[in-house]
Amino acid sequence: MLGAQMSTCTSQREFTTIRRTFTLDDGVHIDLDEADFGYSVGEIEVLMPEGGDIQAALDKIGRTAKKLGVTGDQGVDGKLSVYLQRNYPEHYARLLSQHILICPLSAHCGLLPYG
Repeated sequence: MLGAQMSTCTSQREFTTIRRTFTLDDGVHIDLDEADFGYSVGEIEVLMPEGGDIQAALDKIGRTAKKLGVTGDQGVDGKLSVYLQRNYPEHYARLLSQHILICPLSAHCGLLPYG
């Protein structure tokens, strides 16, 4: 069923992202994405096996973030959300109002997050 639905989808908006990936000695992965419309965002992650020590992974992420000067005290908008905000604000507002997109930064979006 999903395959049939996906075959009718067409691309409405496009942008290009360059990703740089780094792996630290302790197994922490850092992905830095730079979109062609001037927005950059990064992720810090630790991959772990099923049943792994989640707290240990979170501690590694926290230590790495601290070393990099990332506080983690605020949400970050994703690339698609920022692209739509900047280039198609009316479309973005409609997606928010219909709860298709959820804004993690209510003050930034001007609307309260859904939920």
